[in-house]
Amino acid sequence: MPKGLRGGCVTRTGCQRPGTCRSVNCLAILVFLLVVFNSGGGVASARVLVLGSISLDPVGVVRVSQPFVDYLAEKLSSYGIKRGEVAVADSVAGMASLMREKKVDLLIDSSVTALLVNERAGSKFLLRRWKDGRDAYRSVVVVRQDSRFNFLSDLVGETVALEESFSTSGFMLPVLGMASSGLRLVPLDGLAQVPPPDAVGYVMGYDSETQMTWVERNQVAAAGLAENDFKQLAKSALVPLRVVYTSPIVPYDVVVYGKHLDHGLVSRIRAILLSAHDTREGANTLDGFDQTTMFDEIPAELLRNVTTFGPELTRLLEGGAE
Repeated sequence: MPKGLRGGCVTRTGCQRPGTCRSVNCLAILVFLLVVFNSGGGVASARVLVLGSISLDPVGVVRVSQPFVDYLAEKLSSYGIKRGEVAVADSVAGMASLMREKKVDLLIDSSVTALLVNERAGSKFLLRRWKDGRDAYRSVVVVRQDSRFNFLSDLVGETVALEESFSTSGFMLPVLGMASSGLRLVPLDGLAQVPPPDAVGYVMGYDSETQMTWVERNQVAAAGLAENDFKQLAKSALVPLRVVYTSPIVPYDVVVYGKHLDHGLVSRIRAILLSAHDTREGANTLDGFDQTTMFDEIPAELLRNVTTFGPELTRLLEGGAE
């Protein structure tokens, strides 16, 4: 027990008042302190709004995201929110755990990644995020122009370069495309490992440029990446490349919220995000947040494109493709 609660009561300044206080009064004070420091009007921490992100670069994420969550926290002061914080996990499972434990209130990420978190943590879709002026995207699987590969089924026994396990465009959409074609995917330790003859092996390149380079040099048979990244990199490719698979279109990014949040708070967050781009302060804050253009409602068709992936993607990841 803290010193101030032994033999006397603690004043507002933290000094011990001479004499003793009745046990019931001390208990009341202790309960009051616990309520103050553990209640938060329905947010993950007392009076703190926590924005989650999945990344291997936590320092960079915090630098970019902190001004945005500070903006939100200021607008939510009437709900008792005093400040904003950023929490970074290095995997989908890690973020889902933070959501379940009420340590993260909001997550802004790619749509299929968000779907996985929702299924594991009970969080829910809220809005769509426009980034770099784009509202939706899709993925492609590309090969060298002179290769013998024309369909995804031709990649059995070969190695494919993917980006990272929590990337929608560079991992999840290509994996879903191959799985829906009946292919079995097996993670490899590196480029030197030979995949099983009856499966597609995959390695992580961690960025689109590396993936493309491996394809150009015949170090892998194919690469799965965002269509826009491919179009940009293909302009300077060392050898001609072509597309053998194109995924359905999905929202660029989405906002999801933890199921622990109060309905009123969620409604206020929605209103703030929908109107943020209408003011100079809001537009500048969004632009600094990784070049966010605006937030809007998720189109029903694109949301269906995402949610139909749920059962298959969950099965794949639970089978070890995470």
